[in-house]
Amino acid sequence: MNFIRLSILLTLTIVVWSCANIMWSGSHHRGIVKADGKGYYGHLPAIFLYQDLRFEFYDTVETAPLTVTTT
Repeated sequence: MNFIRLSILLTLTIVVWSCANIMWSGSHHRGIVKADGKGYYGHLPAIFLYQDLRFEFYDTVETAPLTVTTT
């Protein structure tokens, strides 16, 4: 009886883990992480880089093309 319960529990665990990896793999979570990072760390560039506590710099930063400079 214990063996049957253990095998059912193991099977359900594997199925749930597999479904979770299939559903949440890829780029589905990237928008959530990006949005959370904007809100959580947004005060740092607002204070130290742009001195803009109204967060109006987001519009210019989001639409500006990315430029990389090397030294």
